[in-house]
Amino acid sequence: MKRDFLWWVVHQKSKSWYFNISDLVMLWNIIRLSGGRAIFSFQEYKRQKSNIEFIKELKKQFWEVIQSGRWRNSITRVHPLLFIDVALQISPTLKVQTYKWMYDNLLKFRNDSWDSYKKMAWSLFVRLKNKRKFQGFITNTANEIKLKCWVKDRETANETQLEQREKIHNNITLLAWVLTDPQRAVKLGIEKTDV
Repeated sequence: MKRDFLWWVVHQKSKSWYFNISDLVMLWNIIRLSGGRAIFSFQEYKRQKSNIEFIKELKKQFWEVIQSGRWRNSITRVHPLLFIDVALQISPTLKVQTYKWMYDNLLKFRNDSWDSYKKMAWSLFVRLKNKRKFQGFITNTANEIKLKCWVKDRETANETQLEQREKIHNNITLLAWVLTDPQRAVKLGIEKTDV
């Protein structure tokens, strides 16, 4: 998931909710350098005694709290609570934004929308007579739903768009189990959903 902040994007994993700390550090180092200040180092942050203790406590409850890449310049993802702590040390503005991200429903709606998509796809697959045409059929269906919701992709959809998308998926799923023609189920499911 892409989280917009200022002119930058901070990535967050849907399933684990872990944030890309590399995105955060890069953004704030650009801001710091433009203001003539020293850069922030996540490596230095991890070496400070109070932060070592905090990370140990997080590990007791959440096991893995830092997911580091294996190669040079790889991204590092961190547990949301660790991300907030780093944000606090970098900037109060970022801390507030991070709290907002933690309490929005974007990840929940995104995951629910993906689950409803899989159910819809299965219900349509069962009804489609020529299974070899399914990939093209489901791709066209997904594109029609995107148009109806004004969604470019799941990554950039807002809560309302994801909720609307899920409604359409659920309507198509129900209609596909009742109607024998999957194309009609899609047409009616999209038309009859208030968006």
